[in-house]
Amino acid sequence: MTVRIDLKQTKSVVEGPEGSIYKTLNEIIYAQGIPAEVFVFARETQEFSNVASVWQVQNLPVGYDAATEAGSNYYRKSTAEVGYPSVETAVAFAAHVRSRVDGLLNEFVTSGEQFVGTNTYSYTAG
Repeated sequence: MTVRIDLKQTKSVVEGPEGSIYKTLNEIIYAQGIPAEVFVFARETQEFSNVASVWQVQNLPVGYDAATEAGSNYYRKSTAEVGYPSVETAVAFAAHVRSRVDGLLNEFVTSGEQFVGTNTYSYTAG
């Protein structure tokens, strides 16, 4: 099973009323064998929550409107922009997103190839 995601990270610095904000825009620009919507948001606040787990990819709705209709507290999108007040935190966040996307792909392939499906086992004694 071929699974691929191309993640584009655009980093910028924006001046706010309390100083610099270091932003990272994460965009899934290509997805094969897995949905592109791998960023999870809380419906109540519409804020980024996490990179999806396999379960979340398979079960959470795509988009705020779909989550509202389904009564889900979370939804998925293919983009996520997050800002931090320190460059160190922003750099760590960007690296964490890359690591989690990579981990998601590995988990997705493993679950599809080694776990999901129906197996029949036959046991005989004597």
